[in-house]
Amino acid sequence: CTSLQNINSDNNQIILPSKIQTINSALFFACYNLKGNITLPNGITIIKERAFEDCKSLRSIEISSKLDTIFSSAFNKTNNFTDFKGNNKYYNTDKGLLYSQNMNILYQCPKGYRNTCVIHDSTKIVNSYAFLNCTKIQHVILDYVEEIRDNAFNGCINLKKISLGEHFYSLGNNRFDGCQNLEQINVKKENIYYKSVDGVLYSADMT
Repeated sequence: CTSLQNINSDNNQIILPSKIQTINSALFFACYNLKGNITLPNGITIIKERAFEDCKSLRSIEISSKLDTIFSSAFNKTNNFTDFKGNNKYYNTDKGLLYSQNMNILYQCPKGYRNTCVIHDSTKIVNSYAFLNCTKIQHVILDYVEEIRDNAFNGCINLKKISLGEHFYSLGNNRFDGCQNLEQINVKKENIYYKSVDGVLYSADMT
């Protein structure tokens, strides 16, 4: 649908039909001219893999009241997508990022998020693939995060620096695949599990 520009669009707000419950895999794949901000109908419960992949002009999405599942690849290659909005009993948002309702888990960072990303003070877990292919981020600050899960930062090709706090203790597998420009992982000196020396992360006992 490379020529699709809107769906019942009003003032650059994309409004989907009210009876939709599922946005299927690759439904809007490569809708390059689909512009603006998507408002999801309240009946939508799931956005499947690659649903909006390559929608290069998409800016933001307002989550629906019943939405409980968003696949990690749903917004892949949406390089101008910067903002998750709204909340429901499953999700919450803050500064464009998508969290669990209680803010304990960071689920997704928009693919178009730029430069420095500061994670909410209540967040303890960075979920798997949370930053998948976020190619514009350079620095992520995780002062209160305790756990980074598997594959969390895959494909962050311009990520240069990660800052960890004193309570961080768990680092998943393959968490930095494709982060070829990562130069520093710094952890606060109060951390009893890890230490960093010249931007290199070690266990606290340096083994």
